Amino acid sequence: MSDGEKAILYYICQVFLAEPNSFIVVDEPETFLNVSNFSRLWDSLEEYRQDCKFIYISHTIDFIVSRSNTDMLWCKNFSYPDNWSIERIDDEGNLTNEFPKELLSEILGARIPILFCEGKQDSDDYFVYSNLFREKVVVVPVGGHTQVIQYTKAYNNSLVLDNNCAYGIIDSDLMSDEQIISYRGDNIYTLPFNEIEMIFFTEDVMTSVLENNFSEDDTNSKIKCFTEEFFAKVKKERKVIVSQSIKKYLDNQLSNYRVNSKESSSSMLTEINNWLEALNISEMEKESTDNLDKVIVERKYEDLLKLSSQKKAISIRLSNKLLDSGYMNKAKFQLSTNRMLLENIKNKYFQHITFK
Repeated sequence: MSDGEKAILYYICQVFLAEPNSFIVVDEPETFLNVSNFSRLWDSLEEYRQDCKFIYISHTIDFIVSRSNTDMLWCKNFSYPDNWSIERIDDEGNLTNEFPKELLSEILGARIPILFCEGKQDSDDYFVYSNLFREKVVVVPVGGHTQVIQYTKAYNNSLVLDNNCAYGIIDSDLMSDEQIISYRGDNIYTLPFNEIEMIFFTEDVMTSVLENNFSEDDTNSKIKCFTEEFFAKVKKERKVIVSQSIKKYLDNQLSNYRVNSKESSSSMLTEINNWLEALNISEMEKESTDNLDKVIVERKYEDLLKLSSQKKAISIRLSNKLLDSGYMNKAKFQLSTNRMLLENIKNKYFQHITFK
């Protein structure tokens, strides 16, 4: 029999033989079981022994969120030998209103600060931040930049989560300096690149990848050839890049906009039109185009990384062709293993981010 089959038989026997109206305490009920098995097993056992109360002790998020009609208790602190700080997480409480159950299960046990970021567990955002700040924070990807802002503020404003703090990091998306400073006051930082993928094409990372397989002259030649082609690609796609940046900015603005007028539909439309005019999209487009043209003419590569949104064209096609085959995988390997490279990147691009 497998370990999973033995565990299932053991749990079934223990639950079946429990005294009537018992409290059944189960430590790590998911051990040796996959998600589909432990959900069905404990659902069936709970249904069979409805006279009993089941108490689960678990660190596994998949198991925690699989339980329904439950009370969640958080062991907030413990001091030897018997000083326990237990917090009840009510289904209708502020925490469950602010955070999804799965996310709440993930952040409650953190002993170091939380860093909310964009993307998912398999995204480049999570990969980069997890390696850059692995000893300082717990990195939690939550989707879009709106969610990062929402959860960071909710965490830090919570009266329950007062034993820790949270930070957020988002794309700058044509934000004004005033907006960036305002967000920083809420522990929310902006990325020093247009997209996180651009970090793989900083000179530090490219050099770290290439110097393992090529001479210094060949490394420098490849990087020069790549950057020149990068500039040419951006120049060719400049209108698309500007449009994408403005669209992303408008998407973010629209997601946060709320109509204040309640008088009539016409007054609402007037308010919306006035708001759109105040955004001055035409001027924004001209300014973005001028900034991009200036970077191209003056050959400011670092500034190009802040403005370019050509991550697929650059990371998949251009890098494999001009730098090295399978470049992205090799760059990720360097970022996950080269501590000196990570320190250089933090000092060069992320000095504005500090964790308490």
